[in-house]
Amino acid sequence: MIQSSRRPPARDISTLPARLAALDLVIREASEQLDRRTAAAAEQLQRRAGQRMYLSSEHTVVALAGGTGSGKSSLFNALTGLEISRVGLRRPTTSAPYACVWGDGDATALLDWLEVPLERRLGRESELDADTERELHGLVLLDLPDHDSVEVAHRLEVDRLVDLVDVLVWVLDPQKYGDVAIHEHYLKPLKTYADAMFVVLNQSDRLDPGQAQSCLEDLRRMLTDDGLGGVRTLLTSAMSRVGVADLRSVLVDTVATRQATARRIAADLDALSARLARAAIPEVAPTRVDDFGSATADALSQVAGVSRVGAAVAADYRSWGRHKTGWRPLAWRHGREQGVPPLAVLRADVDQAARTTSAGATAGLPRCWRARLEQTALANGPALADGLDAAVHRANQEPLRSPAWWQRAAVAQWLLIVLAVAGVVLAVTAAVLSPGSARVLELTGVGLALLGVLLGLLCDALFERRVTVESQLLRRAVEDRVRAEVDKLAEKTLFAPLRADLEVCNVVQRTLASFAAAEPVTLRGPAPTPAPRPALGPVPGPVPTKTP
Repeated sequence: MIQSSRRPPARDISTLPARLAALDLVIREASEQLDRRTAAAAEQLQRRAGQRMYLSSEHTVVALAGGTGSGKSSLFNALTGLEISRVGLRRPTTSAPYACVWGDGDATALLDWLEVPLERRLGRESELDADTERELHGLVLLDLPDHDSVEVAHRLEVDRLVDLVDVLVWVLDPQKYGDVAIHEHYLKPLKTYADAMFVVLNQSDRLDPGQAQSCLEDLRRMLTDDGLGGVRTLLTSAMSRVGVADLRSVLVDTVATRQATARRIAADLDALSARLARAAIPEVAPTRVDDFGSATADALSQVAGVSRVGAAVAADYRSWGRHKTGWRPLAWRHGREQGVPPLAVLRADVDQAARTTSAGATAGLPRCWRARLEQTALANGPALADGLDAAVHRANQEPLRSPAWWQRAAVAQWLLIVLAVAGVVLAVTAAVLSPGSARVLELTGVGLALLGVLLGLLCDALFERRVTVESQLLRRAVEDRVRAEVDKLAEKTLFAPLRADLEVCNVVQRTLASFAAAEPVTLRGPAPTPAPRPALGPVPGPVPTKTP
């Protein structure tokens, strides 16, 4: 008699830590990108995996599940060698799970998490057993209520525990192994759990060998149709003990590997992977922010009044330069030129520029990411506005430096004034002392005076032109310097944070897409370091959930 099908290939669990880290990243950074059901399932899986791994890595929880009359309670008693689970003719018999624990390891916290009643827990170890049960040390065997019970509470209890146990053993009987309810509600949804599940066709003692073989082959065909072609099947009988030793051997192998918990969590991730992968969107180049950099910097420079600062500095320079280098008798013509002082930077204007940049950089992203980047852009609004204020005021208050030629020009102007005065004095003296004989001296004095005045006026015009040109150059230099400060400030408080958020978005999208890949999860780029999972205190009971 064929007792079991070929063992399914073992699931690779080497990438489980990386996959759980990826799940943590998705939940922390992109839960709003997922639909509500997928986000809830991801958070529930994260919580359940963390609790299960925290509670015990030395125990393997195996549950016998099945419908009324399948004989799972009898099979439970046969595996334990004890009459633990009550077997009766009236259904439903099992209203809450029974648990049998092999070994002396403390499984109290684990059983509390599974919510197994205290009166239904039993340790499978005694001095009479010697070492006969040692190979099953670490096994926690559960007998679940009937999944097709008329009591709704029993079905809910089965649904809850199916989500929590490490390994499921479905116990079917020859009369109801084709029941639509178990195939549609349990087996098909669990098609990714082939290596964390066994299917037992029990009560084979009611069939002759040919009938048993035919039923087993029919069951395997149905399982293949359910997507469970690789699941291991066994033929058993709790009454005649046929196949019980085989099932026990399977449990021994399962317990020995100490990998059932990890494989179950990996199967949970596989069941959720397609939904996570569907949520991924195309990546967005972080350099998209730079496409709006120039326009944003122009807007911020306008908000800060950079041109007004440059104009004010240039006006001060022209006024001072004309006063220093101008023709002294006409100094009144070079009155103080007043530049327009810079105004206070308005936060609303800064926020508008930040919003425009974030909106352009996040075009096409889901609403949650657009909102996140806008929040990032606005978060540094006060710092950006204060920085702009400081930059323009520093430029406006910076003392002007007079070039060396101003001093030489001033000396030249004074010399020309002296020349003009000397010419006037010479002409007057010649006219007064020798009206007739000193005509040449008089003309010479007039000439010197005119020469001094004309050269003074010419120098005044030339020097004024040079000062004007220099003031324009100074204005351009001041505006460039302040614009450079604005660019640096915008890069630090606006562009860099936006690029960082876009890179996080891309890492999350690669992570989501990687859940659909068969190879180990590899995160490219500067992935944010997942926050460490906090140590659990008293472990709360699980929230009842539907099957994966």
